[in-house]
Amino acid sequence: VLVNHADETAFARNVALEHFGDARIEKDFRPISASEDFAFMLQETPGSYLFLGNGDSAPLHSPLYNFNDEILPSAARYWVKLTETYLARNPSDRPI
Repeated sequence: VLVNHADETAFARNVALEHFGDARIEKDFRPISASEDFAFMLQETPGSYLFLGNGDSAPLHSPLYNFNDEILPSAARYWVKLTETYLARNPSDRPI
């Protein structure tokens, strides 16, 4: 079972709010039942598994699924912002 850690999830959400704005954040995202190996990583270290929206599309593993390439720049900027914010708050975690 994949269970997100509360502090790391709040951190990722706060960075997403700063990056995307409140209107683009899903407030009522319901838990889903799916298989994900990331669960094993979260058993070893605190973290948060999150989703970036793709817009209206068929489900992820459907043969009709069509990845929305237009989200790539914004998604990449989010991951950069998430990393920069984390390192600014946790300077001892910077690589040598």
